[in-house]
Amino acid sequence: MAFNTITFLFFFFPVTLFLFFLTPKKYRQYTLLITSFIFYCWGDTKNLIFILFSALFSYLSAIEIENLQKENKDKENKIVFITTIIAHIGLLAFFKYAGLMSMPLGISFYTFSVLSYIFDVYYGKCGAENNILNYLLYVSFFPKVISGPIIQFHDFKNQLANRIVTRRGVVEGTQLFMLGLFKKVLLADQLGMAYSSFAQTDTVVGSYFTVISYGLQLYFDFSGYSDMAIGLASIFGFHFGKNFDEPYTSHSISEFWRRWHISLGAWFRDYVYIPLGGNRVDTKRHIMNLLVVWLLTGIWHGNTLGFIIWGLYHGFFVIGEKYFFHDLHQRIKPGLQVALTNIIVFIGWIFFFSPTISDAFGLTGRLLGIHASGFISRQTIYYLLGNGLIVIAGILCCMPVIINGYKKIFMMNKKRMIFHLIFQVILLIICIAYMIGSTYSSFLYFAF
Repeated sequence: MAFNTITFLFFFFPVTLFLFFLTPKKYRQYTLLITSFIFYCWGDTKNLIFILFSALFSYLSAIEIENLQKENKDKENKIVFITTIIAHIGLLAFFKYAGLMSMPLGISFYTFSVLSYIFDVYYGKCGAENNILNYLLYVSFFPKVISGPIIQFHDFKNQLANRIVTRRGVVEGTQLFMLGLFKKVLLADQLGMAYSSFAQTDTVVGSYFTVISYGLQLYFDFSGYSDMAIGLASIFGFHFGKNFDEPYTSHSISEFWRRWHISLGAWFRDYVYIPLGGNRVDTKRHIMNLLVVWLLTGIWHGNTLGFIIWGLYHGFFVIGEKYFFHDLHQRIKPGLQVALTNIIVFIGWIFFFSPTISDAFGLTGRLLGIHASGFISRQTIYYLLGNGLIVIAGILCCMPVIINGYKKIFMMNKKRMIFHLIFQVILLIICIAYMIGSTYSSFLYFAF
């Protein structure tokens, strides 16, 4: 099930909300657990086997790790820890890279969730959870189970114990959910159609719009999902940090990755980069640490060479900004820094979305006029007339002036209560109209 479906909006979510508030406060997490499993299994019950295996195995392993630590059995403790890590990474690698079976929904995300829990228990950052139902909710909580954000267990557990559902949390959660639905239905899905159209052209202009429309679609699609997930969690009393923070306004690649898919970046920082030594090592070792992180980032996203190149490509610029062209970068005017950063990012998307490396280099070449059929064609003009406005709208919606204007005008405050409610209702009606009038479009990151 996905958030951008009529089934979710008019059946699953209202029923879950009703049951949640009907349940006594001390048992509400169990209502969320049951509905989370229903959400996850909707349409494909075989996925349940793998998420249950991952959750139960990690739950028992963490308890065993904690018991062995208390008994000072370091060797046995390390064996259990390593075995657990290998088992989960092996299961993820089997589905992601072997290609022998369809990949269970959300396996990349819930695997990283359980791995963070195992790491935290092993290194003493948190204790093992004895309540298996609470732990199952952490793994399967429906707002985050399929595409994140990746939440660390100690943050989730603290909120589970001290969670308070407030009017402000419900209102802000609803606002964020509607913003995410707007991004997905009215921007990302329309940009997806633009991308499909421009991808059929082989002109220079068509190639540029292919890359731009995909980069915009991916951002609004994934950030839209994250907004909806965080908003839903807020309605039920959980407060997750933002997963995107206006990444296309970044002044450098390093800053871009502090703003894009923030929870994934934090995971690699806490569980790969820092354990390798982080920046507390000599220059050569630090560069190696960064290369490992970016190689793994590429591999996490997919099983093709394109994803590996994409990961190392970003790693090259992160390393370069720190060690090789830092001074040059600082001399560039801020506006030009943003422009150059986006050029680098959007070129990188070519290797992210292209089916093969030859396709990626072919498209890159057409941007420079190499092997392009021409600068522009009648077909390209036709697609520009049909899709140009949505691309312009997408670009404008990435700009701070538009984002800040939306927050100032439409985010709820007492002075604009009625205006806000009317706006949200109108926005919902428009989104539903688009959803009914078009074919279903899944979230792009469901594939990861």
